Amino acid sequence: MKLVVYSISIGVALLFSACSQSTKQESESSEVVTESIPDIDGVSELQTPQEEVLQRELAKEELPESVVDEIEEDSLLSTLKLEKIVEITEGAKKYYDITFITEDSEDLMVSIDDQGNFIDY
Repeated sequence: MKLVVYSISIGVALLFSACSQSTKQESESSEVVTESIPDIDGVSELQTPQEEVLQRELAKEELPESVVDEIEEDSLLSTLKLEKIVEITEGAKKYYDITFITEDSEDLMVSIDDQGNFIDY
Protein backbone atom coordinates (compact mmCIF):
# COMPACT_ATOMS: atom_id res chain seq x y z
CA MET A 1 0.00 0.00 0.00
CA LYS A 2 2.83 2.38 0.86
CA LEU A 3 4.42 1.57 -2.49
CA VAL A 4 1.23 2.59 -4.32
CA VAL A 5 0.90 5.85 -2.34
CA TYR A 6 4.58 6.72 -2.92
CA SER A 7 4.28 5.94 -6.63
CA ILE A 8 1.18 8.11 -6.97
CA SER A 9 2.71 11.00 -5.01
CA ILE A 10 5.89 10.86 -7.13
CA GLY A 11 3.74 10.87 -10.29
CA VAL A 12 1.73 13.85 -9.03
CA ALA A 13 4.93 15.72 -8.09
CA LEU A 14 6.37 15.10 -11.59
CA LEU A 15 3.11 16.24 -13.15
CA PHE A 16 3.09 19.53 -11.21
CA SER A 17 6.76 20.21 -11.94
CA ALA A 18 6.18 19.58 -15.66
CA CYS A 19 3.23 22.00 -15.67
CA SER A 20 5.23 24.76 -14.02
CA GLN A 21 8.08 24.33 -16.54
CA SER A 22 5.73 24.56 -19.52
CA THR A 23 4.21 27.75 -18.08
CA LYS A 24 7.70 29.19 -17.70
CA GLN A 25 8.56 28.23 -21.29
CA GLU A 26 5.31 29.78 -22.56
CA SER A 27 6.08 33.07 -20.83
CA GLU A 28 9.60 33.09 -22.29
CA SER A 29 8.24 32.43 -25.78
CA SER A 30 5.72 35.26 -25.42
CA GLU A 31 8.58 37.62 -24.61
CA VAL A 32 10.19 36.78 -27.94
CA VAL A 33 6.99 37.64 -29.79
CA THR A 34 6.77 41.07 -28.18
CA GLU A 35 10.25 42.11 -29.34
CA SER A 36 10.38 44.63 -32.16
CA ILE A 37 10.28 43.06 -35.59
CA PRO A 38 12.33 44.63 -38.41
CA ASP A 39 10.44 45.97 -41.38
CA ILE A 40 11.04 44.92 -45.00
CA ASP A 41 14.23 46.96 -45.33
CA GLY A 42 15.68 45.38 -42.19
CA VAL A 43 15.39 48.55 -40.11
CA SER A 44 12.89 48.61 -37.29
CA GLU A 45 10.36 51.39 -37.24
CA LEU A 46 11.86 52.68 -34.01
CA GLN A 47 15.19 53.25 -35.76
CA THR A 48 13.70 54.93 -38.83
CA PRO A 49 14.13 58.69 -38.51
CA GLN A 50 10.87 60.58 -38.79
CA GLU A 51 10.95 63.52 -41.17
CA GLU A 52 8.88 66.42 -40.01
CA VAL A 53 6.10 67.29 -42.44
CA LEU A 54 5.11 70.95 -42.46
CA GLN A 55 1.90 72.12 -44.12
CA ARG A 56 0.58 75.61 -44.61
CA GLU A 57 -2.15 77.08 -46.75
CA LEU A 58 -1.12 79.61 -49.40
CA ALA A 59 -2.72 82.16 -51.69
CA LYS A 60 -2.13 81.86 -55.45
CA GLU A 61 0.14 84.91 -55.33
CA GLU A 62 2.53 83.05 -53.00
CA LEU A 63 3.13 80.18 -55.45
CA PRO A 64 6.47 80.02 -57.26
CA GLU A 65 6.34 81.32 -60.82
CA SER A 66 7.22 77.88 -62.24
CA VAL A 67 4.14 76.35 -60.56
CA VAL A 68 1.84 79.17 -61.72
CA ASP A 69 3.18 78.85 -65.29
CA GLU A 70 2.57 75.08 -65.28
CA ILE A 71 -1.04 75.56 -64.14
CA GLU A 72 -1.71 78.28 -66.74
CA GLU A 73 -0.17 76.18 -69.55
CA ASP A 74 -2.20 73.07 -68.69
CA SER A 75 -5.29 72.79 -70.92
CA LEU A 76 -7.51 71.39 -68.15
CA LEU A 77 -6.24 73.12 -65.02
CA SER A 78 -6.27 76.57 -66.60
CA THR A 79 -10.05 76.29 -67.07
CA LEU A 80 -10.87 75.17 -63.51
CA LYS A 81 -11.55 77.26 -60.43
CA LEU A 82 -8.75 77.19 -57.87
CA GLU A 83 -10.08 76.19 -54.44
CA LYS A 84 -7.13 75.58 -52.12
CA ILE A 85 -3.31 75.51 -52.12
CA VAL A 86 -1.30 73.72 -49.44
CA GLU A 87 2.50 73.95 -49.34
CA ILE A 88 4.00 70.72 -47.98
CA THR A 89 7.60 70.48 -46.82
CA GLU A 90 9.10 67.04 -46.09
CA GLY A 91 12.73 67.45 -45.13
CA ALA A 92 14.40 69.06 -48.16
CA LYS A 93 11.45 68.36 -50.50
CA LYS A 94 8.80 70.98 -51.09
CA TYR A 95 5.66 70.53 -53.15
CA TYR A 96 2.18 71.96 -53.47
CA ASP A 97 -1.16 70.16 -53.20
CA ILE A 98 -3.52 72.26 -55.27
CA THR A 99 -7.26 71.61 -55.26
CA PHE A 100 -9.49 72.71 -58.13
CA ILE A 101 -13.26 72.53 -58.54
CA THR A 102 -14.44 70.85 -61.74
CA GLU A 103 -17.54 71.72 -63.78
CA ASP A 104 -19.34 68.89 -61.94
CA SER A 105 -18.52 70.54 -58.57
CA GLU A 106 -16.05 67.79 -57.73
CA ASP A 107 -12.61 68.33 -56.25
CA LEU A 108 -9.55 67.63 -58.39
CA MET A 109 -6.23 67.63 -56.55
CA VAL A 110 -2.82 67.82 -58.20
CA SER A 111 0.63 67.82 -56.64
CA ILE A 112 3.36 69.95 -58.20
CA ASP A 113 6.92 70.30 -56.93
CA ASP A 114 8.60 73.68 -56.54
CA GLN A 115 10.23 73.30 -59.99
CA GLY A 116 6.82 73.09 -61.70
CA ASN A 117 6.86 69.32 -62.32
CA PHE A 118 3.67 67.32 -61.78
CA ILE A 119 4.05 64.70 -59.05
CA ASP A 120 0.46 63.50 -58.94
CA TYR A 121 -2.26 64.48 -61.40
